[in-house]
Amino acid sequence: MDTVTVTIDVTRPAGINLVRELQNKKVAKVESIPISQLSGVSSVTTEELMKEAEDYLNNYYGTNYKLV
Repeated sequence: MDTVTVTIDVTRPAGINLVRELQNKKVAKVESIPISQLSGVSSVTTEELMKEAEDYLNNYYGTNYKLV
């Protein structure tokens, strides 16, 4: 049997959905990587997260609201 190792970005909804789908398959083995082994991971401040949420909501609903 041949095996394939993939890395899935679970910071995006598509990656999360893909992992959930694979977890239910008998032919797939899902392993998690400890956070300490991840490279290139940066911390996100609350302000950056709120700005991203604000931009997403304003684009989705066509508004120009500010989250405080």
